[in-house]
Amino acid sequence: MPIKMNRAPKRRLRFRVLLFVLLFAVALISWFVLSLREQRRQRSGERTYLAEPVLPVVWPETLTRRMDVLHAYKNATDADIAFDSLVILPEDRKLPLSVESGNVTITGIRYEIRSADLKDLVERTEITDWETQDKNVKVVLPIQNLVQPGTQYRLDLTVKTAEVGELHYYARILADEAGRAADFVSLAEDFSNRNFDYERAKENAVFLESGDGGDNTTLGRVDLKSSFNQLTYGGLKLTVTGEADLRLLEYNGNLAIVSRSFLASRDSEDGTQMQFEISENFVMRKGPERIYLMDYTRTMHEIFLGDQSSFSGAKMYLGINEDGNVQATDSKGKRWKAVISNGDLWLLDGARSLYTRIFSFRSGVDSGVRAGYRKHRLKILSLSDKGDIDFLLAGYMNRGEHEGEVGISLMRYDSAKSAVTEQAFIPTTESFEELQADMEVLSAESGGSMFYFKLGNAVYGLDLQSKEYIVLCADAAQSNLQVSASQEELAWQDTANGFGASAINQMQVESRKRTPIVAGTGQLLRPLGYLGHDLAVGIA
Repeated sequence: MPIKMNRAPKRRLRFRVLLFVLLFAVALISWFVLSLREQRRQRSGERTYLAEPVLPVVWPETLTRRMDVLHAYKNATDADIAFDSLVILPEDRKLPLSVESGNVTITGIRYEIRSADLKDLVERTEITDWETQDKNVKVVLPIQNLVQPGTQYRLDLTVKTAEVGELHYYARILADEAGRAADFVSLAEDFSNRNFDYERAKENAVFLESGDGGDNTTLGRVDLKSSFNQLTYGGLKLTVTGEADLRLLEYNGNLAIVSRSFLASRDSEDGTQMQFEISENFVMRKGPERIYLMDYTRTMHEIFLGDQSSFSGAKMYLGINEDGNVQATDSKGKRWKAVISNGDLWLLDGARSLYTRIFSFRSGVDSGVRAGYRKHRLKILSLSDKGDIDFLLAGYMNRGEHEGEVGISLMRYDSAKSAVTEQAFIPTTESFEELQADMEVLSAESGGSMFYFKLGNAVYGLDLQSKEYIVLCADAAQSNLQVSASQEELAWQDTANGFGASAINQMQVESRKRTPIVAGTGQLLRPLGYLGHDLAVGIA
């Protein structure tokens, strides 16, 4: 009797195998699509960790134009942060201002005028009348005749808002006794604009001092010794985008210093758009017959956009840049590379040829006047073999939680989570220039848990876990503080005395190990500086 085979189990087994293969294929395709999407997102730099800027900017209307734009400070300060804005008053001293308020509601405006050294109060006035037009507030400051012609004063404009409290705006003001400020500013603006037109730029050739001393190898830096071709951007056919930041820095009637910063763009050969940050500085003097351009410097930095064509393996092509404008760090295993270019932090994964923009203040909604305010600096503190980065942001905060504040923000990028978190924020009333000078002396991390930095006249150590700090050196000047160029070692006297002390404290930043150097009987020691990693000590 023949035996009948039961085929059902085989069919069920075949069905399960097919189902498993199908599910595996779906999962594989889903993983591939998500991975590809993530790679594209990383390649395009689509990461936003900061809210768009919201604080209003104030445009003084002076010399028949908008210029000397003022940025908001949340905290009042006596620091010299108004040095880059000299506003010339109209003849009747009634200064028109345009407050670009956006979504912020203005509830009050007042201003205070003090002498340049801040010792004398000249005027304090509350404004009760202003006009609102399309989210912009138009107001006129009725400055009194107590302001003397030819004398500079400091203006502190306070704007009250319903959403973010009081905001402070600082500038220097001057009643132009000589009446030449407009001529200086017009020359600088016209000179800048003519350089984009080869024919019109021939009018600028009279100012050039081209010769053997000029560097014509890069557009990153151009001056009066450069060639006419360099002056006219090498035929790049640039287009200015957005509004220029034009500033009168210094003026005494016969001499003026003017700066102009703006964004420009051009289409490259492959159809992609190239973007540039351009800054110009003019020094001019009034002669018997005309104004002479004594000095001119232009820097040009290409904004790295992270296009595919900008990468080749582990190499990044950053484009036009000024020397010293790029910082790069490799991980110990050489897989990862962190790069700071023009204020943006990028991470390159050499193993997978992936690149990610970790941090940027650049905005997608304005032309750069607010988010592009370059009163800050980035510094890479460490890069691990996992791709994690510790870095600091020091200066004026253009965007985010601390917008409108000056300070040091310590940040950490977690490569596994693709997230940036703030470890600590250290506020200060210093100006950005003072803060930057302090960071260049000492701003170093120790083992990812301690941060050592100079702020003002003292040196601190901040525990990143407990957020507690210690004072290593309370008087850097009298203690003759010395820091090595690599910021790996520092030394200071144990007592503050400009002539020396009985002992010197020397510390290795990474290990936090301190080594005392004790003077002999009847001697004084003084740290003089570092030669590499070796400390030079004076004995008296």
